[in-house]
Amino acid sequence: MSSSSSAQSRLIGGKIEFFCNCNRQLRVQTSTSRMNPGKRYVKCGECRVYEFLDDDLPSEYYKELVFGFFQRQRGVDTRPMVEALGKV
Repeated sequence: MSSSSSAQSRLIGGKIEFFCNCNRQLRVQTSTSRMNPGKRYVKCGECRVYEFLDDDLPSEYYKELVFGFFQRQRGVDTRPMVEALGKV
C-alpha cells in the first residue's frame, strides 16, 4: 500500500466528504497502530491509496500513551508499559 495525495475532499450537504481518484467515497478511519496511534486517515479499499489527515504526535511518549489507550479499549493489559513510561 502506498501513500498518495489522491484523496480529494468535497463539501456535500454541509459535510466534508473524501473521494479517491477512482471516484469511490472514502471513510475517515482512526489508526490504532503503535506507529500512528490516533491519527485519522482516509483509505480506498479498491485502489489501495491512503492519506493521513493528521500530523504526527509530538513525541514517542504521547504515541505510547495513545497506543496504550487503544490497547486498554481492547482489553489488553498495559500495566508493564505504563510502569515503564513512569520511569522515563
